[in-house]
Formats: sequence, C-alpha cells, structure tokens
Amino acid sequence: MDQYTITRAGLREYASLRGKYYYWRRIGTHEWQSYTDPQPSTQDTPEAAVPPEPLYLSLVRQRQPEPQGHHWLLFISREGHAGTVYQVKGDHTFMVYKHKENIDIVNSASFQDIFHLAQLDQSRTQRVQHWVNQEPPPRAASQAEVTETCQSWTLRVICRLIDEEIVQGEWHERLRQMIDSPILLGRR
Repeated sequence: MDQYTITRAGLREYASLRGKYYYWRRIGTHEWQSYTDPQPSTQDTPEAAVPPEPLYLSLVRQRQPEPQGHHWLLFISREGHAGTVYQVKGDHTFMVYKHKENIDIVNSASFQDIFHLAQLDQSRTQRVQHWVNQEPPPRAASQAEVTETCQSWTLRVICRLIDEEIVQGEWHERLRQMIDSPILLGRR
C-alpha cells in the first residue's frame, strides 16, 4: 500500500491512487477489500426496506503521556457515527466508572486505534451496559498497592462478554498481548 494515499472517514480507511479509490478496510483490521463505487439508490426502494446499520462494540486505545501506556475504553456505535463511551478514569487508587453518549471518539485528538470486538443487537447491547455498570472500577489503599488500571478493567468486562459469547474468545489473548500499562506489565 506504499504507493496509495490512505484517508480516514469515520471508522474506515480508503486507499486511493491519483484520486481514484481502490481499497477500503475498517479501522483496526488488517485486510483490505476491493473498493466498488456505491450503487445509486433508486426511488422505488422504500426506506423501510433498508436495514439499519449494525451497532459495533469496539475497544479504543487513546494516547497518554509516557510512561503510562494507552488508555483503554469500550465504545458502542454505528460505523462512521458518534457513539457511547464506557470507561474508568481517575487516579489508580480511586478510579470511577463513566459513560458519555454522542462522542466522536475516532476523531478525538488522543485517538490511537480501534478494534471491533462484536456486532451487537439490542439484547447484546443491554448485556454490555449491564457489565460495564457491574464491574467495579480499580481501587487501592495507596499508590504502592495499585494493581489495576483502565486496561485491566476493560479486559475484565470483555471477559464477561466472552463468557456470554458476545465477544469471541480469541480476543482475550489478543488483548492481553496489547497491554502496555507499566503497572500491569510489572505484574507479569
């Protein structure tokens, strides 16, 4: 892809050469797919026949100052749209759970990358919301006793979703390999 110009639009990347698009892929995936121009809609296609875009559960990594490693959060959205962020924030001795709606996380200044973990329907979305609210945020009596970060909290929630077969089991090891928090790396 060296000779192509890569541009990002929403949750997709496009590879073009001299103004013509040849390939696309979802951000966070490695495989490029052939680009075909979208077909024009016809007036005889009723709006009700067009299914709604699916919801995706994604892991987002955001850049932080060295040596903290990346901030991890969960994100539910339709492709190319703002969505809801689920995360824990704060000092590692007293992190708090937060969620915010209508966030365009992909275009935030600290955005690093995104990994689509699962496609969601209404019941699966409710299970994600259940676990992000139930999983306790990291806490410790002192800095010396800190053993968890946003990365461990996010991984615990994902493990709950793996147990419910919402997220595929292969993600557990893949995400463990992505851990870059010095606190967590020191415990390995």
